[in-house]
Order: sequence, then C-alpha cells, then structure tokens
Amino acid sequence: MELRTLRAFLTVAKHRSFTHAAEELFLTQSAVSQQIRALETALGIALFVRERHTVELTDAGRTLLPRAQEILALADSARALIAGPRALAGRLRIAGATYASSYLYVGLYERFVHAYPNVELHAVSAIGRDATLAAVRAGDADAGFLQFPVEADDVAADELGQTAIVAVAAPGPRPERFLLWDGIPEARRVLDDARRTIAVVSNDVALLKRLVVDAAGVAILPRWAIKRELESGAVHEVASELPPLRQRFGLISRLSGRSAALDAFVATAHAYKPVIAELCA
Repeated sequence: MELRTLRAFLTVAKHRSFTHAAEELFLTQSAVSQQIRALETALGIALFVRERHTVELTDAGRTLLPRAQEILALADSARALIAGPRALAGRLRIAGATYASSYLYVGLYERFVHAYPNVELHAVSAIGRDATLAAVRAGDADAGFLQFPVEADDVAADELGQTAIVAVAAPGPRPERFLLWDGIPEARRVLDDARRTIAVVSNDVALLKRLVVDAAGVAILPRWAIKRELESGAVHEVASELPPLRQRFGLISRLSGRSAALDAFVATAHAYKPVIAELCA
C-alpha cells in the first residue's frame, strides 16, 4: 500500500468521480483507475461500486476512508516537521464561540502567523458555542475556541485557562441596572432570582465595555475582557449578589484528517497557556 494510492482513493471518494479526481491530481483518468485497482488488489477487496454515471464507496471503502485520512495527515505532518516551519503550508479554518479572540487569542494568532507564514488562517468569531462544536465535528472548521467543559469524545479538547467573572462599574454613583454578557447563564439566573433590572444582554463584549465605562450600568464580564479598564481605573469591581463564578475555556480540534498545520496550531495554543494565565490574573 503506497501513499499515492491512498491519495488517489481519497480524491475519488471526495468527488465520487474518476474524471474529477484525475483533474485534481493532474493525472490521466486511466492512471487514477490503475492506482485504485492496485490498492484494491493489495487489500483484496473492492473499494468502489462503479456504475455508468456514479461512483460510490463500498462498505470496505467507507471503513478505509477515515484511516486513509489519518495516514496521509500523519505523513504530511512528518514531512512538514522535517522540512521546518517555513515549509508548512495550507489553510486552517478556526471558529470562535465568543469575541475572546480580540482579547485572549490575538497574541496566539500573532505567534502562529510569524512562525508559519505560509499557512493561511480563516478565523471566524462569535458564531455560538453549539455552532462552533458542530462546525468542528462536521469538518467545516479545523479547530474552535469555546467555553469548557466539552462533553464530546469525537473532538480533541485542550483547556487553555479559566478566569473570574466580575461585576464592574464606572466611578461615581452606581446605576441599579445590569449589563450582562450572555456567556454567563449562571449570572442571569442569580440576577433574575434577586429581581434585579437587566438593561442589556449581549454577546458583544466591546459594546458592554463601552456602556459600563459610560456609566450605563453594572457590567458582568469575564476578567480577561475588562482587565485593561480595571488597571487604568476606568472601572472598578463592585459587590453584587453573584456567587464566585469562573469561566473555563479552551480549544477543540478535529480528530480525523488532521493536517500538519492543525497540529502546529494546537501546539502553539498549548505553549501560549502562560500568557493566557497572565491575562486572566
């Protein structure tokens, strides 16, 4: 079994067409057919059902598919590691369930871009926790940042840190209304039980920060989001009905079809943990 025959198998499986696979691989259709026949001969079983206008995977082909993806991903990863970071190329799709990228992860992205300049990053933020998890599971995203814990065994999960949830207000008289980040459902329950007035609920951290600095209310936010304003004195922590709350967060990534670029991004995120801990202190 050779890597080139596995690559031909994956390409035919993707297009369900020998013709389109040949176009992608820059080979003749007969050359692709020969590679598939060689792979089927080596395995002793048919991988495709070839009909007049369609090509479909057999049960054996569907069984081989994720394994072939893993084998080629490992081979590509090993090749990239040997060649060095600047030889690593490709595209990574990163999803984010919050606006935390602008606060927690911008330095991580900077590190990765400088270390792997030939990898193109597609980063999308604030698509929602469930949508982020679904995108990684479906292969529409390679990795995603979201709140932990993650109760799923079909993705790899790396917890990157945790932060306190704080109540903050601008100096001066404190307004008796609250500005609530929607990533903290426990806070909403406590404030509702205490019959407190909630003026704004939003997933937009920047909006809530602007409102609290302008004395529109008491904001309930993760410490990483308001750290700079706390240090400058633009806002200060205040007492509230909230019990001590903490937010856990991290990175999930796809298990099958992992590329060398994805492994490098996960490693960069893991090495960035001390910086995240400092941002959340």
